[in-house]
Amino acid sequence: MEAKLVDIWRRCYAHYASQHEATLGKWFRHRGQALTTRIYPDADQRRQLYRSGLPPRLGDQLARLYPQVRQCLIAGADYAERDADGQFDFVEGLVKLLGSHPRFAIATKLPKGATWQQILRWWLDPTGPVPKPGAKKVSDWYDYVSTNFGYRFAWGIGCTLALATNEAHAGELRPTTLDSWDELGLPWIALWLKELMVWGTLDPVAAYLLGRGRAGIRSDALALSAQYFAAHHTVDPNEQLSPKTIRAWADTLPKTGTPGPRPKPSKPSFKAKLERSFPKKAPRRWRVLPTERGDTIQWVDPAGYLLASGERPPNWAASFLDDGDFFLEVDSGTVVYRAVSLNHKPMTAAPICRTVPLTG
Repeated sequence: MEAKLVDIWRRCYAHYASQHEATLGKWFRHRGQALTTRIYPDADQRRQLYRSGLPPRLGDQLARLYPQVRQCLIAGADYAERDADGQFDFVEGLVKLLGSHPRFAIATKLPKGATWQQILRWWLDPTGPVPKPGAKKVSDWYDYVSTNFGYRFAWGIGCTLALATNEAHAGELRPTTLDSWDELGLPWIALWLKELMVWGTLDPVAAYLLGRGRAGIRSDALALSAQYFAAHHTVDPNEQLSPKTIRAWADTLPKTGTPGPRPKPSKPSFKAKLERSFPKKAPRRWRVLPTERGDTIQWVDPAGYLLASGERPPNWAASFLDDGDFFLEVDSGTVVYRAVSLNHKPMTAAPICRTVPLTG
């Protein structure tokens, strides 16, 4: 064994470098010169490979695929006037085309009973034709979206735009701005593709509103987006997706005013029926969160375990959680509300009990 370990050590880089530093330097210079004289003698090709952000072999594969991807992007100049099916077909085609590159390939191991096209449509068009996954499947679908579309596809689009920038600037390293976007010869939808994947929408205007905090959920963003397109229906479809045009319109929207005083619970405590038995050694005070079920409030711990339930208190509002915390007092069977002052440390400073198995 000792002899084998010595043999392994003699073959490793650290041992060789300590003995043959001059030789390694010679090899480094020789290979570096070979890159420019024999392997990649074309300077334009070297710059293109560098701008791709990929290892040379994969960068070369993307360079060969780039003309097809570019034509596909150009075909999306009318994206704004397509219906949801047409918009999805455009995105799906790009995902499939970029997926032919090994670095951006879509995983073939899919959540049970689904295709990647169904998952992509569900993510980008939640009110569309794809049935929503059940509670047991939705996390798998989200994971698939994140890995394959939010990461791999978005990466592929970024590399493609880098090649388009290199081509437009004739190899000169220059930043691309909104004012110089036209130099790339690509429609605006090419700039929005990554945002669509991040926010889960087919609508670039909705993605902008969500990204700027002008809308909190996708349905609100889509409602506002409809107003935008109604006001810009005479504009060229490609220019409708110009970030400058969208921003100018969004700046005219009413600003959210200072919120008024939030309601407070009419009582500081509520009676609750324990839904579990609590051993004597279990904590007697638990932080709980309300889950509304019609006229009933189910009180669960932060991990989602049901601890108690009771009637929905009068003057109830979910915004109570913005200003305070609820605690279940096991011995008295009550839920107590504690308001948190602005100068008070957040709830994490209060006693929070670990979730432990309880009988019953």
